[in-house]
Amino acid sequence: MSSLDSVTRRMLEIDGAIGAAVVDNGSGMSLSTAGTAYDMNVVAGSAIAIIRAFLSSNAGVTDVGLEYVVGGYDRYLLLIRILTGDNAGLSMVLVLDRERANQALANFRLAQYAELVTV
Repeated sequence: MSSLDSVTRRMLEIDGAIGAAVVDNGSGMSLSTAGTAYDMNVVAGSAIAIIRAFLSSNAGVTDVGLEYVVGGYDRYLLLIRILTGDNAGLSMVLVLDRERANQALANFRLAQYAELVTV
């Protein structure tokens, strides 16, 4: 199992997690997916479109970096963590069941698991 597969499997251990992916920000393609939430390749591509829209709408703001984005939907939450350092250009995408998840704890765990990503 590659490091990315290991990370996405660990992401699924977060309470309420139903889908996980590590995504290339440039192409929007998933490098690793896990879980049963929808088609994670489509979710991952959509997550990157959200990041791009956010960054383009805040193009004049240069003194802050985007760390993560949260999307709320009827039945689930979408957490997108943008990686930095050696893993710049990648993002972690986590789909959570809104009824079972703790958003703050999930975001904390994603930050921990970001340290495990190696490409």
